[in-house]
Amino acid sequence: MSDFPEKPKAELTDIENEKMERRRAQNRKAARRFREKEKSLETKLQKKTQKLESDNTSLRTLIRELKREREILQHQLQGHLYVCSNVDDTYMQISLLS
Repeated sequence: MSDFPEKPKAELTDIENEKMERRRAQNRKAARRFREKEKSLETKLQKKTQKLESDNTSLRTLIRELKREREILQHQLQGHLYVCSNVDDTYMQISLLS
């Protein structure tokens, strides 16, 4: 128990009771709207997260494909440079003989 004596509860008039009940109803309505708004925001964020994760997966796949393509092109270029350097060497030898 507390050290202070309890105050006697005053009886509320009908008008005060109606006012208090209206206030409670308003408060319940506001709380419901707030919960609905929070739920809507959570749903939107979940959808956005799923889309970003999907985009991320697609981009990672694209990166892997582009890296493979780059490796193939680099290999082809090295082969081409090897062939061209041999052609240049042969051309130089023919030019020197002429």
